[in-house]
Amino acid sequence: MRLALLRARGRHVLCHSAHAAALSLMLAGCGSSAPLFTHDGRATILVQCAAQGPASACMENARGMCGGDFDIIQQSITDSTRNLLFACKAK
Repeated sequence: MRLALLRARGRHVLCHSAHAAALSLMLAGCGSSAPLFTHDGRATILVQCAAQGPASACMENARGMCGGDFDIIQQSITDSTRNLLFACKAK
């Protein structure tokens, strides 16, 4: 019984260690992330689509999220992912 409890605790600690490592990796990637706001204070949003698909797929996602027009801040393709950073136009 005691051995089973120790094994369970070991798995629990291992699980927490794995989560901590994953969180550290995610936070490390934040250092080079896109700006959170435009110079006029609008929030920026990043949409990612398959690079093999049409560029209009990302544009339609952005239009839907904004409920209308948006300004493109930056576009890029990394590996097989199309990245579209945009800000919704003020209504």
